[in-house]
Amino acid sequence: MDRLDQQLRDYYQEQKLPSAKVESILESGTLVVVPWWRSPRHVLPLAAVFVFALLGLGFMASSLTTSETSQLAYSVAKEVAKAHNKALAPEVVTQSYTTLQAQLHRVDFSLQPKADALAAACTLLGGRYCSIQGELAAQLRLQDARTGTLYTLFVTKETPQLEKLKASNRWVEGDNVRFWREGDRFFALAGPAPPPIRTK
Repeated sequence: MDRLDQQLRDYYQEQKLPSAKVESILESGTLVVVPWWRSPRHVLPLAAVFVFALLGLGFMASSLTTSETSQLAYSVAKEVAKAHNKALAPEVVTQSYTTLQAQLHRVDFSLQPKADALAAACTLLGGRYCSIQGELAAQLRLQDARTGTLYTLFVTKETPQLEKLKASNRWVEGDNVRFWREGDRFFALAGPAPPPIRTK
């Protein structure tokens, strides 16, 4: 068996190319160097790093969006609370939404909320023009029929900015501010206590 192994070794050692042929191949050929980052053993780790980087960027973008929306919600709530606290007298004094709608003719959206519970719980005292984030809005004065608490209801057309705000309830400037939307209208109700109704 040892003899057979030796014969095989001797045979394969004799099968090498002559030196002249090796030199000829080296002179005519080009040495190809594969970059380290294209090496098969590096591709998978690099792909993993790339995927994690993309996930990280996505998380950061999502966090920024959430933070911006939170700041917008606070800004709108603060604006609404300040307007409520000014307690400006209505330009149009009426208990009729139809009359108020006719008098505030610059607004091209309905002022009456669809929430029947709001109309049942609060009496309309009148309204005036105002703005929310620079957009034309109506400011309605309401009074809780049971407790006498005064509220201010703000109504405006939904904008791309206001569309970002979810229905919510928060305390700002010592007042309770509630956001909700109905179709293409945005509502904000401000007062010293949570409203006596559930808004969607």
